[in-house]
Amino acid sequence: PSSGGGGFGSLLGGVAAAVGGDSAPATQPAPPQTTSAPPKPDPLSPDKGILITGCQAHETSADVRPPGGDAFGALTHTLVTVLKENPDGSYIETVAKVRAAMVEKNFAQNPCLECSEMNAEKAFIC
Repeated sequence: PSSGGGGFGSLLGGVAAAVGGDSAPATQPAPPQTTSAPPKPDPLSPDKGILITGCQAHETSADVRPPGGDAFGALTHTLVTVLKENPDGSYIETVAKVRAAMVEKNFAQNPCLECSEMNAEKAFIC
């Protein structure tokens, strides 16, 4: 039996009607696909943490091995030195001093402070 409309959808409608179903096509057309960008993640809340990176994404963090000494990370060594000289500085002050000291030592890396502005002004905790 034919439902008279022609085409595959009409054929399915006719089969459905013949076996006791309604005359609507058995399949619905797929919704059009969108090419929008994926949703952006929610921004971090101000209290999610504080991160000091050894360098920017396009740089490499240096390791140092003085003659006869043990190897150490340039950022870690400089950070410890700055904190001994200025133990009460904020995160932003500490990282700024670390960057300046690394420039003086000819390190080609720029440590970064990743946190909210609120946390940047807090006293460095060690």
